[in-house]
This record gives sequence, structure tokens and C-alpha cells, in this order.
Amino acid sequence: PTQEFTDAKASPYFGSSKTEANMTPRDTVIGGMIEKNVQDFLSKIVPVEVNATATIKSSRHSDCEAGVNAMVMEDYQRALGHFKQCLAKHAKDDVAMFGAGLCCEKLKIYDEAKRYYRLAQSYEPKDPEYNAAVSRISKVVP
Repeated sequence: PTQEFTDAKASPYFGSSKTEANMTPRDTVIGGMIEKNVQDFLSKIVPVEVNATATIKSSRHSDCEAGVNAMVMEDYQRALGHFKQCLAKHAKDDVAMFGAGLCCEKLKIYDEAKRYYRLAQSYEPKDPEYNAAVSRISKVVP
């Protein structure tokens, strides 16, 4: 173990006069871990709104493309219908599954969103967007 000693005068609030600009990489990692865990803990007690960005591209199927276009227009109900049509014809289209999950999440149908995200993840287990979506929705629907 190592200790870091600085000549800076201690602050009554944070313990040192260091600002975010003079943080060491180790301090940044530790601060990030603490911040994430505090947010996770507080979200269980206090209702919070989570903003996440996701990129969805159309698969080669026309119904999926229509679903993506409807999502761009923020017509999530119609987009969900297009994604479901695509999945009825092409059951293994993970892009349509992910799109359907996004629509369900926007429509606050969290159980169904989780189901679609998990299906998409089962076809592409290493896709970071699918994994992030499953993690995010699992905090809402255990």
C-alpha cells in the first residue's frame, strides 16, 4: 500500500484543497466508483429520472426500418407495432428486438422492455448497448 502526502492545506469539507483538475488518475477512479454507488443507492430511496442515449440502426428488413423512422418521429406506439411485425416475420432480428425494447421503455411498459432487451442480448451477448439496456432496466424491474 502507498500513501500520498500533499502540502496543501486541508479543507473543512473535502479534506484537501485539491480541485478536480489536480486529481490523480487513482482519485478519479475512486471518485467515479463512489459517485456511481451513491447514485445507485439513492435511486432506491428517492425517485429519479434516468436519461440514457441509445443508437439504433435499422436491420435490412423494411418493417424494422419503418420502426426506426417512427421512433425518430417519437411515435413510439407505431414504432413498436412495426418492430413486432418485423419480429413476426424474422424472429431472430436482434435489432428489431432492441428497438421494441426501447419503445416499450419509452411507453413505460418496463416488463416487456426487459423481455425484449434480454432477447436481443441473447443473440448478441457482447453488444455494449444491449448490455447497458439490460442493466438499466434491471434497476427498474428486478
